[in-house]
Amino acid sequence: MGSFLRQHPIAVLLSTLLHVALAVALTVGIDPYGRRRAAIPAEQVAIQATVVDESVIQQELERLEQLEQEEIQRQQEAERQAREQAEAARREAEEEERRLEAARQEREEAARQEELRLVEAQRQREEAERQRAEEEARLAREEEQRRREEEERLAREREAEAERQRQEAAAARQRA
Repeated sequence: MGSFLRQHPIAVLLSTLLHVALAVALTVGIDPYGRRRAAIPAEQVAIQATVVDESVIQQELERLEQLEQEEIQRQQEAERQAREQAEAARREAEEEERRLEAARQEREEAARQEELRLVEAQRQREEAERQRAEEEARLAREEEQRRREEEERLAREREAEAERQRQEAAAARQRA
């Protein structure tokens, strides 16, 4: 601000003088066009009036008061109806919000139940797969056991046959 005053001292001085002159002119009331104000006439002008019965005035006042009361009642009724409508709209909005919340919770519960069902189905599939694998392994072990037993039986039979042939050969050698 100080730098502005130092840069433009003439403009600031002229602006200040113009504002002071304008304030003085407005305060003093100088008319820039030199017109004179109209002088108030010294004479009083007589006003023609009619006499009105006070009861007519009173009736008119009562009529206006009644109209004002009716207007106030109409406004109060309109405000009451507006409040009732606003309350009904608020209740309806709350009910809609509760309904939407219930629907959301139902959807979430259904999704949770579906997820549990899928998890259970997956667990059952895995359990069935595990049991199938165990059964296959058991069958394979049994088959292997049978194969070994069969091989052992065949080996014993071959051995017995070889032993029998040796004995027959030995008996044939003894006979011969």
